[in-house]
This record gives sequence, C-alpha cells and structure tokens, in this order.
Amino acid sequence: MEGLIYDIPCELGETYHLTLYSDLHDDARECAHDQLKKHMDRRASYPRAMFFGLGDISNFVIPGPDKRAQPSTPVPELAVSDEYIDDQIERQFEMYKGYPWVAIGIGNHCTSVINHHFTNPVKRLIERLNRADRGKLPSVQYAGYSGFARFRFATATGAGARCTFNLIYHHGAWGGAVIKGKGGAQRWADRNAAGQIWNVAAYGHNHACQVDMIPNCGMSDRGKIFSVDQYVVNTGTFLRSQTQGGSPAYSEIRGYPPVSLAAPLIKVTPTSDRVMVSVETGDC
Repeated sequence: MEGLIYDIPCELGETYHLTLYSDLHDDARECAHDQLKKHMDRRASYPRAMFFGLGDISNFVIPGPDKRAQPSTPVPELAVSDEYIDDQIERQFEMYKGYPWVAIGIGNHCTSVINHHFTNPVKRLIERLNRADRGKLPSVQYAGYSGFARFRFATATGAGARCTFNLIYHHGAWGGAVIKGKGGAQRWADRNAAGQIWNVAAYGHNHACQVDMIPNCGMSDRGKIFSVDQYVVNTGTFLRSQTQGGSPAYSEIRGYPPVSLAAPLIKVTPTSDRVMVSVETGDC
C-alpha cells in the first residue's frame, strides 16, 4: 500500500479534472487504441487536468507461463519482439509522454510480470516518464497496488492547506454481475481508512464503469457536525470484450459481457472550508 501527497497551489473556486484510468491493456490487440487516444486528448485539454492510473495499463499476456496467451494476443509490433517487456515500456513512453499523469499503479497483469520475469514494468515506465521533459507537469508517483492519495489545496495567503481531497484506491479484487464489486470495495475502503473521511474510493479490475454516491457525516476538530457525499467509483477499461474476425479473445471464450470503453472524471473544486466533488462517467 502506498501513501501519496500532492500539494497544489490554487485559487479557490477553480475546478481540477482528475481522470482515473485503469485496465487499458494497451498492448493487446483488443485495446481500442484510437478511442483511447481521443479520450486522453480530450481529458488532457480540460483546465487543471490530472491522470491517475490504477493498474493493468499494460496487458502483458506473454506466451509461456500465461494460459491466456494466443499468437494473436499482442499488437503486431510486439508479437515479433524478442524484448517484449523492454519494447512495451518504450512504446508506452511514446504513447503517454506529455499527458498529465500524477501516478500510475500496478494490477494483476503487472504482478504476473514481476513474478515470472523479476522486473517491475510500471516502475520502469515511471522512471522513463520522469526523465523526460515534463514542463510544468509534476513528477509521476508510483501508486502500487493500492493506497491513499491526498491532494492538499493551498492559496497564496494563509498557512497550511485550506482543504483536502482524499482518494483511497485499489486495483480491484471484486466483481459480480449486478453490483460489480461495489460492496466489497466499499467495505475495503471503510476498513482501511481507520475512521478518516475519504471523498472517493476507486477500484478497477472487473472492467466495469459505474459510480455510487453515499451520504455520510463526521465531526470536525472543533466539534462541528458536517455532511459529506462519498463516491465509490469503478474505473472502467479500454479493452473490448468482443472483436469481429480473427481469433476469439479470452473474454469471448469465457463468456464475459460487453463493457463500456470509458474512464470516470472526478471534478474537485476547493473552497474556503471544503472541497466540492462530483463524478461523471460516459463520454464526458
């Protein structure tokens, strides 16, 4: 589990746009590459945009130990590579440099590489991104498999953070045809937060995209009771579950249902005493 801190100078009332990307599987032939590129370009154009990756940005279904591998599994440029992992990291660097990533984590496809090939491809990608010229973009942090991310907003006047946005996240370990893992994710977030109020609990892995708003309340250090809306957010995918023609994908063989190709957008607006938060899904 990781703990990430972001200190953000701000003007009160400005909205920050945080996109949660998970399960892109971008080296798989079933990844909707053109749609993903247009999506990232659009989200990066929003004012004060930030990208946060929750794991399995790569597919890494490599022939040998992985039972899901087929000759047609990877994109063509990697199918003939003898240095698959190295070439994929360089390929991702070219895909993602210049975008406002603030963190990228690992998922179960990444841990498979770590277990079988003794290298962490996400740490290597982050190192590659941070060595490049990022202009005014902050350094990309390693998000691990799960963790906390606290965004502390401060103005030019006054000491300390005026307000914070708290994200608790996990690559995901929960599924289900109806609630798509929401109950398990919420229980995990509540048990790991140790009484802290989180604004968003985010999880991926099951390739669903949905959001549930949960009303809650707490007490400030001065004894004031306050209300807060918390969001449990399932972060979606850009891996198509069915493709027409060619070999059937693993998802088709297993009978998985269609999925939305989407990523949630979190809007965070710091004010004088709290953050205002909303979450959108779909083509926003």
